[in-house]
Amino acid sequence: MTENTSNNQPPVEERLSRIENTLREVATGQQLILSKVGSIEVKVASIEANLPAIKVEVAEIKEDAKLRYVDLRERIDLNNDRLDVIDRTLRQLAKDLRNPTFPSVNTR
Repeated sequence: MTENTSNNQPPVEERLSRIENTLREVATGQQLILSKVGSIEVKVASIEANLPAIKVEVAEIKEDAKLRYVDLRERIDLNNDRLDVIDRTLRQLAKDLRNPTFPSVNTR
């Protein structure tokens, strides 16, 4: 059984040894793949477990953002009102300076 065949094939034992080595490599690769899949499954399970807490946190952030937006809008409106008052006051001051209400005194 250890002799070469007529078509110059390696001995059967050598061929079987190569097949055995290849099968070991395939088995090792499969174990690595299964290990990585298991690791991924653990990570996915961890993420899924944290998902409800993350959803609550996102909802809280959204609510906080809405409140801040409303607060900023109110502040902007208040500042715009103040700027309108300042604008009217400055326009009135400019008008008063162009047209004084007090009588002119002739200093000659």
